[in-house]
Amino acid sequence: MQTGIPTAYTETPLIVDAQPQQSPTEYVQPVMPGAQFLNAPSVNDTTTVGRAQASLEAVGDQFDKWLRTIKTDDYSPDGLRARISEFATTPAGKTIDAVMQTTEQLRDSTKADLERVQRELSPDGDTAQELRNTRYWNRAQRQLDAAKDGVAGAAVALLRHAEPAELGVLLQELPSYLRSRGVSFDASTKAILAEKAPQYARALKRAVDAEQAYEVTRHNVQQMRSRLSVSHPGAYQKPFLVDARKYDPDR
Repeated sequence: MQTGIPTAYTETPLIVDAQPQQSPTEYVQPVMPGAQFLNAPSVNDTTTVGRAQASLEAVGDQFDKWLRTIKTDDYSPDGLRARISEFATTPAGKTIDAVMQTTEQLRDSTKADLERVQRELSPDGDTAQELRNTRYWNRAQRQLDAAKDGVAGAAVALLRHAEPAELGVLLQELPSYLRSRGVSFDASTKAILAEKAPQYARALKRAVDAEQAYEVTRHNVQQMRSRLSVSHPGAYQKPFLVDARKYDPDR
């Protein structure tokens, strides 16, 4: 009598036991030596300038390590130059452009914030107010012109005794006037501005710091791009990067 239970076992493996077979046409992409050095660096700094600086430093290290993986004997001189130039097209190489873009955006945003604060301190008035502002600046300029060697002191005195509306006029006109006399507006008026217009002083400091950080970063980027253009790994020297973090407006 048959019970429905097989009385013999087969040696043929079940489908679930079979190992997957690789297709003869399947191609496995080989891992390029040094590929881990071509990824965009991961940095932990919390500010724009800090991340930019750390990213440039990391890219320099990664490029150095990647160059060491290149077997120079496998290339002609032209082929070696082409191989090295490929780094600029990788996520690591493109980080350099991203660094420049983010610090430029920071510079522009701090400038815009300074202009906003300045507008709040010197809002547009009616025609009569505009005439009063013009007459006040004409008087102030005459005092500044008369201060041959003490123009910075004269500017501080004007700021100290200015009424609110007059302060707005001075904040509009003094920076360009003092520059024309070879005097730094932010350096010469820092203390009095902190007293008379603290919000403007803070915005001015951020804008000045961001501009300096941008210029330092631009210098560093130029140095980095120059060093990435080597024709042989043995010719590479890590660039000396100025630390832009000491001008970070967000620290």
